[in-house]
Amino acid sequence: MKRKQKGITLIALVITIIVLLILAGVSIATLTGQNGILTQATVAKEEMTKASAEEKVKVEVLGSYGEDGTIDMEKLNENLLNVQELTYKGQKLSSENKISKLPATVNVDGYDVLIVAPADAAAVKENATTYYGAEVQGYECASEGVNKWRIFYSDGNNIYLIADDYLHYDYVPTTKQGHQMLKWHDYSYNFTGVTNDYTGISSINEKVKIWLSKFLEYGSNATSNQESAKAIAYMLDIDIWKDYAGEKAEYAIAGPTIEMYCESYKDTHPNKYIEYIGATNGYKIKWNTDTEYDVKIEQLEDGYNNIYVKTDTSKAYGMWTASSGEGGTGSLMCIGKYGAPDSISFEYTTHYSGDLWGFRPIVCLNPEVMLQEVSNGVFSIN
Repeated sequence: MKRKQKGITLIALVITIIVLLILAGVSIATLTGQNGILTQATVAKEEMTKASAEEKVKVEVLGSYGEDGTIDMEKLNENLLNVQELTYKGQKLSSENKISKLPATVNVDGYDVLIVAPADAAAVKENATTYYGAEVQGYECASEGVNKWRIFYSDGNNIYLIADDYLHYDYVPTTKQGHQMLKWHDYSYNFTGVTNDYTGISSINEKVKIWLSKFLEYGSNATSNQESAKAIAYMLDIDIWKDYAGEKAEYAIAGPTIEMYCESYKDTHPNKYIEYIGATNGYKIKWNTDTEYDVKIEQLEDGYNNIYVKTDTSKAYGMWTASSGEGGTGSLMCIGKYGAPDSISFEYTTHYSGDLWGFRPIVCLNPEVMLQEVSNGVFSIN
């Protein structure tokens, strides 16, 4: 009898070869593809080398500040000599080839590194499209209610920061009499319970009254005890909002007035911006391209990290402003609307629909505060 022979069939061999080819292809792609191990390793090495170059320059820049808080250019040029292979304008630093003003770009290990001078309030205003909306790190205050601040505005003397997101109800301060806003959701609330603790605009600190100048032109109407005036007084009560004013700040308030908001918006949208005038009960606003004033403006533009209008309505439909509109004696102007936060309109301070709005605190930094760029679009406080 013939002995049984064991082996593989031709079909099995073909299948095995196909599987091996597939595995080989997967392995090669894993190693060399766009997201392959070798490619990612190369990218990581380049990023590490670039970060190292930036860090070398940053260390020398930090050691170049004078006692006045500005960069000493002579000391900067001297310190940068410590960075091996650093070039400026294609050559090594020397008495004939030195940095005379900032910003300036140097090259280290084949990577360009930008050196930017600290910016004061005047520089921030002059370059609003660069600074407004940028994140600011290093600002410290007593309250933990805000975990990220952004540049909102500069009047040339002070820089103003705005909370990146709506304030949780637990961090909304009580009045001096111990009364609190009426909670609707964690991030939205109305003024029921706090307005009776204020007499109106007349009780507001002079530091912040400057942001109500057009409203105050209407005299008794503006300083009356109307419901919206009391709500504004609560929002601008720098004594109860003091936990948001750290050592580097003059004061903090619950949110911008419409005047501050419009001035900021004009700096970043010089061609189409919002104009405002005072009126009997509050403000009237319009696009500068329109002829008639209307309290409601739609289709606001963003593009500045949501400092003007937040597209996410999961927490609140918009923010209260410390300004009343022509909607009546109990109305405040709000940024946002139901389901589509892209307009300025008014809501009544104690009306049920007023429960959909929240606060985004504003901080006025001290005049001597300067901002230093730490990475692209992120600044620290000096």
